Amino acid sequence: MLTARDAARRLGVDVEQLRRWRRAGTGPAWVRLGRSIRYHPDALDTWESTTQDRG
Repeated sequence: MLTARDAARRLGVDVEQLRRWRRAGTGPAWVRLGRSIRYHPDALDTWESTTQDRG
């Protein structure tokens, strides 16, 4: 599981952009572990491939 910082780095975006996507419900799937937000690498890959397909 990746932290928001690691996920943002992997996607090439700012952590704040990842937060905006999360709040809007448009970003990659995430889970809350206690007070932390985590992203599974496969979820990032899936989200990235589906958003690229949309152009």
